[in-house]
Amino acid sequence: MSKEKKRSNDESKTEQTTFYHEIIGVISIVLSIIILGKLGKLGEWFTIFTKVLFGDCYWFLVIFIFIYGTYNLIMHKSFDFKHQRFIGYIFIALGILVFAHFRLHSIVQKRGGNFFKTTWTIYINYISNPSDIYLGGGIVGSLIFYIFYYLFGVIGVVLIASILLVMGMSLLINKTLVEITESVTKRLKFLGKYTRNFNKFFKYEMGIKKEKVLEKHSIFGKNIKLPLKVLEEYQNLMNLGFQEKVSYDIKSLITSVFNNLNIEYKELKMDISYSFTRYEYLFFTKIDHLVVRERLKNVLDEKIIYHLVNYNTVVIEINNRHFQILAIRNLLMMQESLYNNYIIPIGINSEKRIVEVDINKSGHLLLVGSSNSGVTNFVRSFVVALFVKQNLSNYEIKIIDNSEDFKAFNDIIEILSGDLNQIFTTIIDELEERINILSKNSVNTIEEYNRKIEVNNLDLEMLMKKFYIINKYTDEESNYNHFENKLMYIAQLGVKCGINIVYIVREERYITTIINSIFQDKLVFRTDTDSFSQSVLNNNYATFLTGRGDCYYLNKAESIRIQTALTNNIDFNNVIKYLLK
Repeated sequence: MSKEKKRSNDESKTEQTTFYHEIIGVISIVLSIIILGKLGKLGEWFTIFTKVLFGDCYWFLVIFIFIYGTYNLIMHKSFDFKHQRFIGYIFIALGILVFAHFRLHSIVQKRGGNFFKTTWTIYINYISNPSDIYLGGGIVGSLIFYIFYYLFGVIGVVLIASILLVMGMSLLINKTLVEITESVTKRLKFLGKYTRNFNKFFKYEMGIKKEKVLEKHSIFGKNIKLPLKVLEEYQNLMNLGFQEKVSYDIKSLITSVFNNLNIEYKELKMDISYSFTRYEYLFFTKIDHLVVRERLKNVLDEKIIYHLVNYNTVVIEINNRHFQILAIRNLLMMQESLYNNYIIPIGINSEKRIVEVDINKSGHLLLVGSSNSGVTNFVRSFVVALFVKQNLSNYEIKIIDNSEDFKAFNDIIEILSGDLNQIFTTIIDELEERINILSKNSVNTIEEYNRKIEVNNLDLEMLMKKFYIINKYTDEESNYNHFENKLMYIAQLGVKCGINIVYIVREERYITTIINSIFQDKLVFRTDTDSFSQSVLNNNYATFLTGRGDCYYLNKAESIRIQTALTNNIDFNNVIKYLLK
């Protein structure tokens, strides 16, 4: 009887244990689904908690919870946390967490200050206002990263993270490092042998010989446009959050100066732009603006632009500490008329409204700025915008450059170098040939000519619009007058003939009265000297610019500060790959 009772107790305990593991299994699986699907408030809370702990690699935890639940549900026994494969999984997860934190570390580094404090602030801000921002390796990843970073530096972090990954893989697949090396080597040898045999088959069996293509690719003339999906979007939520706090703190200091000077005022507006914050005030008290400006400079300890809109309205501009990136895709998406025109988006003003240039009307563009001011990147964005807006069969771009500033374009755009005056003589010959064609067909512009051919189905070749981008004058200074005269001739007649000039000036001495008069539209980026800024803007404001595409846009009607778009290397390489495919 006692044996039967013991057997009954054992069966009862087994049933209880089975039930326990099934409950644990079901709860774990449901929990992993709730977190992964962000289901309801509970799902949001769990997601926030796991993302703060493990950053953008939180799915490691979700995967483990799911595996843990499945194991309990099927096997009806506890998970062996001392198992070698589990330890291997942990090593791999830690290695990936450390590598994932590198990107967030670079962001934290730009902010300055204590790394731990700044990182913790990012996570706190995320908890209070969850948004789609990059969180790196979370608290766990950042803690391990900064411990190794403090002890061994960047190279040490990379080495240790790599060791964690290799050790984890070794434990996970139950093979030694020697066995893994031998296995990889064997597979590489097999792949090499297979590739050689494959090439031999095509070369000799099919009679196809591989020949080196020396001919330069030509993208123009193709009946395609660049789709927006090739370009990346960019979110600035984190940077904007940091900058908003700084901007409001600065506003408090500004108003305290006004109050201390017994100035009666009214705040008209505060605009937080990408690279600067603009404060505008209306004064009711007669004041000495020089005194106010000096007092603000001393209190703020910042470079400021202080200028009068009228006799009692003042604008104060202060560069942002936390720069926001304006991606070229984001800028293009703001356009109402995105396709089939030559209305080029050039940037965003202080109120974050788009600023555009109609190339068909203005024709030409002058770019002024010292080195590393954002001029080269603007040309990138300008060209990419053209690729998106117009079919490649409608126009052609050529770059005139005796330096290597635009060598990145070499695969897709013809780069002309040599004697500038000789190159311009060739352009003038082309211009005069086009004038004759328009005259013979009794039309005034290239648009009228092409429309006439299309409507009347004439057996004539349509004229492509031409864009010549001229990168800084490098010829003998004594020849500059000849260059200016030729440039003026092209500028005066080029618009109606479909020949447009983008001219880049890097030195003050090449900003002359003629150059200023030729171009209706100008972009002035950061300059190294007050006099360089003065030669274009009639003030020294260009020296205050941030140098990251921050610039002044001038035309006959206005002069405004804008932020131009960034086209990063990833975007640009993707553009080249797409156009050459």
